[in-house]
Amino acid sequence: MGSVLGKRGNRDGGKDNVDEDPGSNKPLSLPLAELPEDCLACILSHMIPRDVCRLAVVSRAFWEASKSDMVWERMLPVNYQETLKQARGEPPRLTSKRELYDCLCQKVLLKDGKQALWLDRATGGVCYVLSARALNIAWGSDPRYWEWHPQHGSRFHEVAYLRSVCRFEVSGSLRCYLQPGAYTVSFRLQLGDEPSNMGLHSQYVVSHVRGWKLKPVKFSLSTSDGQHTESERYLDCTEVPESKQLELSNLSPKRIVDNHWVEYDVGEFNVESTHKLVELQFSMTEIEEGYSKSGLFLDGAIIRPSFLLPYAPNSHCFKG
Repeated sequence: MGSVLGKRGNRDGGKDNVDEDPGSNKPLSLPLAELPEDCLACILSHMIPRDVCRLAVVSRAFWEASKSDMVWERMLPVNYQETLKQARGEPPRLTSKRELYDCLCQKVLLKDGKQALWLDRATGGVCYVLSARALNIAWGSDPRYWEWHPQHGSRFHEVAYLRSVCRFEVSGSLRCYLQPGAYTVSFRLQLGDEPSNMGLHSQYVVSHVRGWKLKPVKFSLSTSDGQHTESERYLDCTEVPESKQLELSNLSPKRIVDNHWVEYDVGEFNVESTHKLVELQFSMTEIEEGYSKSGLFLDGAIIRPSFLLPYAPNSHCFKG
């Protein structure tokens, strides 16, 4: 890499060999890669995983330091030992914190498979997803109103399909430890017909979707430390003009993602302390009118760092 500290001395007008001026306040020249491995590991531990991997290919010294448990211990989620105790199935046999980090970058099922956690490989950002089974759905156990079956592109093996209700109420909660920063809660939904066969690759047409153009769905998010946000949106963009969406006082952002699933942001919250338990309560409802609503697939809810949100051209109603 060259002499990083020496280059800084040159910019200050010193000579290449700053050792010749012992009375100078300029730092001594020392190639960074020649620092002790523990020092390099300490430096790398304050970087994001992507930068650690980039430096690991610069020199053998960085490569060896990048394998240190000291580096990857800081990349793991807060209280990860307790989280792993909730993991479904037998824990994998791992020999290093780097292997554990790689394992957590895959989706790890928790809570009998109703919840999952994964890390963003590049940044180490912690993401949670709650399945529809992990949410509280009004009348969700009554097959007259809701059904449960697979759906193409869902994050879990089954989703909730709304046949018909007048009072639409879905809520969820999460208790966890997170790194400081901004996080966003989103519901993952899809409008469409109930499939004639329950196969994973069934095709749906939007023909029996009813009730989503008359009143907007209201989203709400609260935290145990007093943060609260509310938003709303008409879910049926095929019938509601964009101008009507923009009339709403606090329009919920929306993104069309993979396999025609749509993410609706409930709200954003901030975490200030690594060691403080985060407790969330979030919901989406439409209970003001007594008309029937149907034709909605509910995959679950996602909680992740706001900087990891998929890119969207805007926050308004756009078709994919």
